[in-house]
Amino acid sequence: MSTTEAKPKHAKRGRPNPNYQICAHCNQVFARLVKLPQVYQQGKQLTVIENVPMMLCDNCGQSYVTSDTWKAIDEVLAHPAKFTKKQSIPVASFA
Repeated sequence: MSTTEAKPKHAKRGRPNPNYQICAHCNQVFARLVKLPQVYQQGKQLTVIENVPMMLCDNCGQSYVTSDTWKAIDEVLAHPAKFTKKQSIPVASFA
């Protein structure tokens, strides 16, 4: 690495940050675990799931969930009354 090249965000003194993993999309060690809200729509029904564990790649920008997370999301969407509480939120629409 030349002195003009920037070090990757995940590197510190030449060692990879243990919080980063290999991205499933670009195969670089820039994917990190984040927890983000996600919105799912089924017909006119919207379901918001908070704190969804996702991998986010700082290199390619892709985000993705594991198969175990998808199974949990599917369970919530299949039985929303069991896992959710109703809240009123403002919704805007571009015409």
